[in-house]
Amino acid sequence: VAVAAGFSHELLCETKGKTIQEAIGKLWDKCEKYQNKLNSNYLQHLSNYLLVTFFKHYHLYQFVLCEVREVDQTIHELEVHVPQEVPPLKNGTDVELWNYQQQLAKLNEAEAQLRNDMSIFREARLLKNEHEMN
Repeated sequence: VAVAAGFSHELLCETKGKTIQEAIGKLWDKCEKYQNKLNSNYLQHLSNYLLVTFFKHYHLYQFVLCEVREVDQTIHELEVHVPQEVPPLKNGTDVELWNYQQQLAKLNEAEAQLRNDMSIFREARLLKNEHEMN
């Protein structure tokens, strides 16, 4: 297996930038070179495998290995603040209770605003009445 991997790696390196005809010639040269290192049946299967995989997509391999491609990279910076001390979970508030408290706070705020508006209205009314009396 290691010899076959070496065979494939060498073929890949030696065919970089070559035409497909030159690359097939390199394959045959490699087969002759590895004839004594690999079983002939295994070498034939390896060659057939390379022909139906590597050489079928040869132009794609050449593009990926030889072409300089533009790097399209987006970088985002995110600052994460960790609480200094995490409060115990038992001191937490139930979600439904918290939502109720938020609604209650909004209603109290609206009521206070309404009281303030009524107070301003009464004062304006008193001033208007005083002004009409004078």
